[in-house]
Amino acid sequence: AELVDRARADLFPNVPYSARLRKLAAFPANSGCVFYIDADTLLIRSVADLFIEFKKSDADIGFFAHSWEHVYRVDYKVEPRLRQTRAFSTGAMFVRTETVNARLILNTIEVNRDDYLRVRHEPLIDQPLINFVADIEKLAVSRIDEISATASPRNWYQDPELSQVGADVCALNGREVVFLHWAGEHNATHSPSLWNIPAQWRARRRIPFWELRQQCLARAQNRISKFPNRAEML
Repeated sequence: AELVDRARADLFPNVPYSARLRKLAAFPANSGCVFYIDADTLLIRSVADLFIEFKKSDADIGFFAHSWEHVYRVDYKVEPRLRQTRAFSTGAMFVRTETVNARLILNTIEVNRDDYLRVRHEPLIDQPLINFVADIEKLAVSRIDEISATASPRNWYQDPELSQVGADVCALNGREVVFLHWAGEHNATHSPSLWNIPAQWRARRRIPFWELRQQCLARAQNRISKFPNRAEML
């Protein structure tokens, strides 16, 4: 965490939301595989099988969504070291920490600091940084549907093709949605009627994210309470 905080002070002085760089502390070296997910998301299926498939793959990073306009402020196609970028969202990703960890990321930025500051998309903190390191270090980056035969990479809560299958499964084009992402819009409009959302929210076509989050947490806690020994859930 101290290493991350020093880099934060150097790269993002006087930026109040630079604390978001702290997510790098979630990637300690040699901790195996880590699944990171932002706070403005709702996980709606188990990722246990995705962990297994990710570990079997050759990927260093497994991502879900692209973010072509929010990684670099330059035309990556004319930058020799950036031409192969996947321009991925860091809102949710699997990370193999033997090859991708906080120390590697920050060391790479230190060596390539001037280039990074020149090309990064400034309003964002960690997303340009992690993509830059992946491109410079030529890390193996795969989208989740290139790793899994069942999971969908799509996750936007307003996706018009999103449909509910049964009580607890959402699907897109035959693939299971892993999570729904509000992408910073915590009081979003025109959201699909999923997950037993209260009628009053559906009526005004508005789903307050944090209220929905609390509802889902309460449902999960209720389910867990039915298993005195949590091992029974496995």
